[in-house]
Amino acid sequence: MIKSKKTLALPLIVVLVLMALSSLLVTISPSQNVGVKTFSETSDFSYKTITEIGNPVIAGPGGSYYDDGTLYYLDTGNTIGYNLEHSDFLFDFNIVFNQLAFPSWFSLTFRASGCDRTQSPNLTQKGYSFVFFPAGSVQIWKDGATIFSQDISPIATGTRYNYKIGAINEDGAVRLLLFIDNQLVIDAKDLESPYLTGEWFNICSDGAVSANLISTKNVVIPSYPTFTLSTLDEFPMRAGTPLAKVDHYNNITLESAGSTVGFNQHLQNFSFEVKINFSTFAFPSNFYISARVSGFDRANAPALARKGYSFRFSALGDVEIYKEGVSLGIVNKGSAFIQGQDYIIEIGLVDLDSNSTLVYASVDNQVVVSVADSNSPIQEGGFININGDGTVACTMTSSYTRLTPLKPIFAEQTETSEISTYFYNTISYQDMAYNDFTNRNLQSILLDDVSVYDLNKTYYALDGDRRINAIDVSYVDNVLKITINKNVYSSSANETSLLNFSTLAIKKPSQNNGFVCPSGFVLLSLIHISEPTRP
Repeated sequence: MIKSKKTLALPLIVVLVLMALSSLLVTISPSQNVGVKTFSETSDFSYKTITEIGNPVIAGPGGSYYDDGTLYYLDTGNTIGYNLEHSDFLFDFNIVFNQLAFPSWFSLTFRASGCDRTQSPNLTQKGYSFVFFPAGSVQIWKDGATIFSQDISPIATGTRYNYKIGAINEDGAVRLLLFIDNQLVIDAKDLESPYLTGEWFNICSDGAVSANLISTKNVVIPSYPTFTLSTLDEFPMRAGTPLAKVDHYNNITLESAGSTVGFNQHLQNFSFEVKINFSTFAFPSNFYISARVSGFDRANAPALARKGYSFRFSALGDVEIYKEGVSLGIVNKGSAFIQGQDYIIEIGLVDLDSNSTLVYASVDNQVVVSVADSNSPIQEGGFININGDGTVACTMTSSYTRLTPLKPIFAEQTETSEISTYFYNTISYQDMAYNDFTNRNLQSILLDDVSVYDLNKTYYALDGDRRINAIDVSYVDNVLKITINKNVYSSSANETSLLNFSTLAIKKPSQNNGFVCPSGFVLLSLIHISEPTRP
């Protein structure tokens, strides 16, 4: 059986429940003389929840990052902050601790005056911190002092928990609430000089701690095509001195930042992927890709009637999104680009509805900037333009990664286990049942390194008296679903078996094998999930 998660190409951070905590203790033990009231009666919890809060502020060293609805908190050196009004909301998210061992702790802080660590002396208001300890306790700190504590079951690494947590203004006091897997764990009120304002929600820790905070918002991204240089079906327009060089395969060489290339495709909902190798890229130079632009010109040129969206890649590794020449404030501080090294760069623009457009960029198949633009988004097709600024020279060639799978989601039913994974771009423009997949594709989907094709040759399941496949595969509305029947029979001995898996992989194509989609797209990216197997 495989336990998995799903993230989406939206700036989200929070989710639903997959696994229940066992034996939660409900003993309430507030500290003395702190003005905290606790509740034992059943209460009304008809609060709104926050399931989409955008990209965070990430401070300090440690390498934490946000990617498609999941915040990857990788190191205690990082402090994560969200500046938003949250006095009437609970935050709703899934969390998986990868590291949390004594004497470490993990903190979620509400009503802080700024983005800083839980007990930082730089904060004029430290707010309310829910502090989680691995042995099974949660403390609430107010301005760094413990005002409340609650015993829970020990926190297990590798287990997914659902948290609903917040500080709610209520009758001139602040109600402090924590649900774990939909079970009420903390319900207390701060009555003594409560903090009724404070816009920062912060995440930090102490010790060896890492965790994934995963979005709860269920958003399906519309299907859209991915283009590369060879599939744009036209040679580029060129301007500048010297002119960019273009060969018969549409490979492009920019010999200086003075060169500009463009494609008049009038594309609107799409992504564009290119392999790029910088022969020269020195600070403070930048490389730009623009889309949905009204004409052929350099990024953010004043002469353009519509500058569209542009993506700035700096020599130092920063990636930034601009709209009509103005930064959206979405910047990823990445690693510097190394000269002579190949990179896969992808930019994407997808209209989610008439009021919102997903805009993102990825480097080497990892999304580094992403925003759902809901402030009068530009929803018109246009040019794709490429140019450098400063000291830049590079070669661009077609990339055939083409499909980028999102992280799968696991669902357990009584008789089956289901794994569903989405893609940034569709693998087929038609829905597919099992018989629509080629044997090659079935041989490329591996469970514990055994293909679906071979598993169905070895095992079968029963639907009444009718034999059916032990493993079913389907593709509907841009979702690849793998359904595993729990109780199966051996085809050779007709003995009952229980299928139980811990890894899923989609095989990279080689000369004669690997996953190839009916649309002609080729999957080169590998999905590999390995999580503890539950009995």
